[in-house]
Amino acid sequence: MMRAAGALLLALAIAITQVPASFVQAIGASGDFEREGNTIFSYNGTATAVSIPAGTTRIASEAFSNQESITSMTFPASLEVIENGAFRSCSSLTDVTLPSGLTTLESGAFAKCENLRSFTFSKALYDLGAGVFSGDDRLSTINLNKNPNFIMNDGGLYNKDMTKLYCVLSGRKGSTFTIPDSVKEVERYAFWGCDNLETVNLSSNMVEIPEFAFSNCENLTEINVPLSVRKISAKAFEDCTSLQNVRIPPSVISIHDTAFDGCMNLNIISDEGTAAYEFFRRFDKSQSALMEYEDGQGVTEIGNLYPVNGGVSSNTTSKKKKEGKDDDSAKLPDRFDASRPADLSKANVWEDYSQDNAAMGQTRVVGNNAVLLPGVFDNAITNIDGPDLSAVSANSADYDNTNPSKLPLDMYPDPVNIISPSLQGMVHRKAFYQNDELSHLGFKDGVTKIGDLAFARSSVKSVILPEGLKSIGYGAFYHCDSLKDVYIPDSVTDISPEAFSNTPFLNDWLSKNGDDFLIVGDGVLIAYRGLDPVVTVPEEVKKIAGGAFAGKMTLQSVNLGANTTEVGEGAFSGCAGLTNISGGNKVIKIADRAFEGCPIERLHIPSSVTSIGLGAFKDAVSSSVVFDSAAAIPGLSYEQTSTRLSNDKYRTPALGNIQTAAVSQNVSALSGTVLDENYLGFRGLTVAITGSSDKTAVLLRCSLLPDETGVVRVPNAVTIDGEPYTLTGASPSAFSFYSGEEGGNDSGQNIGEEAEGSGDTGEQKPELSGLRAIILPTALGSIGDYIPKMAFDSSAVTIGDLPAGDSIAEEETSDKDKKEKDSKDEVKSGNKYVQTIVLGTGYPGAQDITADPVDDDAKYKLFVSSDAQAEKALTEAVTKGIGPVVTGQLSTVTLQMVESATNVPITNFGREQVLVTLPVTDTLYDQQICAVSLKEDGSLDIHYGTKSQEDGKNF
Repeated sequence: MMRAAGALLLALAIAITQVPASFVQAIGASGDFEREGNTIFSYNGTATAVSIPAGTTRIASEAFSNQESITSMTFPASLEVIENGAFRSCSSLTDVTLPSGLTTLESGAFAKCENLRSFTFSKALYDLGAGVFSGDDRLSTINLNKNPNFIMNDGGLYNKDMTKLYCVLSGRKGSTFTIPDSVKEVERYAFWGCDNLETVNLSSNMVEIPEFAFSNCENLTEINVPLSVRKISAKAFEDCTSLQNVRIPPSVISIHDTAFDGCMNLNIISDEGTAAYEFFRRFDKSQSALMEYEDGQGVTEIGNLYPVNGGVSSNTTSKKKKEGKDDDSAKLPDRFDASRPADLSKANVWEDYSQDNAAMGQTRVVGNNAVLLPGVFDNAITNIDGPDLSAVSANSADYDNTNPSKLPLDMYPDPVNIISPSLQGMVHRKAFYQNDELSHLGFKDGVTKIGDLAFARSSVKSVILPEGLKSIGYGAFYHCDSLKDVYIPDSVTDISPEAFSNTPFLNDWLSKNGDDFLIVGDGVLIAYRGLDPVVTVPEEVKKIAGGAFAGKMTLQSVNLGANTTEVGEGAFSGCAGLTNISGGNKVIKIADRAFEGCPIERLHIPSSVTSIGLGAFKDAVSSSVVFDSAAAIPGLSYEQTSTRLSNDKYRTPALGNIQTAAVSQNVSALSGTVLDENYLGFRGLTVAITGSSDKTAVLLRCSLLPDETGVVRVPNAVTIDGEPYTLTGASPSAFSFYSGEEGGNDSGQNIGEEAEGSGDTGEQKPELSGLRAIILPTALGSIGDYIPKMAFDSSAVTIGDLPAGDSIAEEETSDKDKKEKDSKDEVKSGNKYVQTIVLGTGYPGAQDITADPVDDDAKYKLFVSSDAQAEKALTEAVTKGIGPVVTGQLSTVTLQMVESATNVPITNFGREQVLVTLPVTDTLYDQQICAVSLKEDGSLDIHYGTKSQEDGKNF
């Protein structure tokens, strides 16, 4: 509704409306304008035609808002910026022409100007905010005035290449609108208040329906969401009161709780088990609350601000009232309290992950939803008295009110719900997700692991975690909104990201004063609440958990603890001021995105480090990384989050854009390490320092990518810790990356004695498809010295001399290599890594296994193989879950999917689905058969599919 959007746009004006009185007095007045310097803050006059004073460069937020008498505005040529909501609700304003030098028009600048009929852009305008013309019911087109940055088409305003739709004007005639397929992004408020629209055809390339995109489209009746969309954001269809059928595909994995607020006739059409299906199930339960909202009762939030004391304005008249209709809507509050923002945060990766509840954690591969096998998953809630805690006393030595998880047991409520361990001593993933029957939790002996999202969004109030517990999974207690008391035993060594996010247990601690470090379990640091620019991690910290310091903008330097062995996933992500890391001489693992978003200026990797995760130093500004180890380079690692199919943005090089890696001459191998160019660790120059005094180095490996002209240029010198080192030579296999030879040296000899690569794969890397030449410095000689089979010798070739089409020659693949390649049957698809079995009397050749849909860009590869260990594990799981396996009844095949560009395995398919086709014998085809897969937690999924015949074969 118009009222809601107006309130939302006020959010960005609060900083102005709450300026201290002393400041307002200091700026003084110039005629009818309050101004400071070249900025106008407000207008106090009564004129209908207003001229802005010459020399003004900026009109501040809300400066002319609600000036209903103004009919025209004249702007000076000096004006450059019109801020948020500057002319909002100027209901008599009819014509606007922007001055020639204006570059920026911020969000809601002319929103709710109900009589605005003509609007002319400046030629300099390039920065346009959201909802600039929302609610301008008579504005049907915009005069672009030959502005090169925008396009106007059928009432829609786009950027110059039509990849972004800014808005569809409310005054546009016509009941149907089609968003071109070129559009990838739709701005917030794009269709806000377009009452004429009944049908909108969405672009097949947009990935998100943003906040308030279709709010208040009262006549919109039907929407078909395309497969490209992954997310429907807050209030996207708010108050679309006529909206009935909305078709939402399984590709949508995130729908904000407020996305369809006020849609009283809503019917979501979706597949069972998808995010849309689960959302609509919850939506049905909230209809009474929405009806109350529609009737104007009990409104507590409007837009993204709350009304102070629930007050409403007595002079607010809705559009319906003006049109002679019953005003059944809530009125705007007179004032807003900016200290109480509503929960309209954008759904992030974590929220996508948490909404993946299709079948309580089961994987759908083919056919119907997976079902739970009896006997495999035996977690249970038993409402019995808790264990006897009388032997535990709250003596002064145990009591620590700065660390809630360390409080003695008898300070917590006795458990009411006792959780039994299941297979492998764990509480399985999503075992009690959204369970509203929980209150005070205890556990029977034997629980060693709590799975991902096990109790997320449940009603639990207190938890006594058991002695012997080792691991708490991703988001295990996420958004348990009543969870205040948690006892974490010293046996806990691993706590995954988001385990206690959005709980009073953690939020209350963060809001109080005391020790800045929340350390639980066996030295696990899960949160930091300080603001110091320089931080030393306490000695008792063994692991910095995921996200512990995330977003700490004040942090500039961190000294890792003397006993810290692991820096968790995203531990320091978003610390935009963090430039220096020291200490950490016992750190073994640096997990994914540990320092993402941190502009690290000097990077040394301690010799103790054995693994570095994807994107760990993604945004480091250092030109070099130095590995202190004299023997071995860390390997590349990845967390479960990065192996999720939808999280491709997390699969980035571990060392980001760092250009040079310096290692010891005694390092025995680069293959299989974070510097292996075949993996997603590093792209650049790997060198060994040969002379510290004369600043010389030898090139061990080059994996520079071609520039825009297709040329790789190896420099004469590299920069290490700010000092230039001249390259005096190169290893024989320094350029194997470009020849198809497998890089690295696993022979055990020193790099200086390294032999040539181990062989030609016969495949050209896609990232090198445009390579035309490799130009080396004189000291390194000719590229032909390293790669003999070249189509040209580029050692002394300039760009202009390169003949078109020149490239490195590829060797012919041998028949043997070709047969081996064909036998892999690399299906280009997306599929979860599963051990798939067929219950029957036999199994035909693995080469007939296929997966659909096929990715035409070969983004993923599905590898088919056999694994004796997997067969053993499956046999044991089937025996326990179903019964003894009859000889010849069980046959296994391993399917592994990897992302082609990164070689990162995909182990979590999320809400995506893929149809896997398995060949069967004639005997099996005549029987009732099924496929079972072994999940990562040791339990089973069972899948029922359909049978078909093709080319004389049974599937």
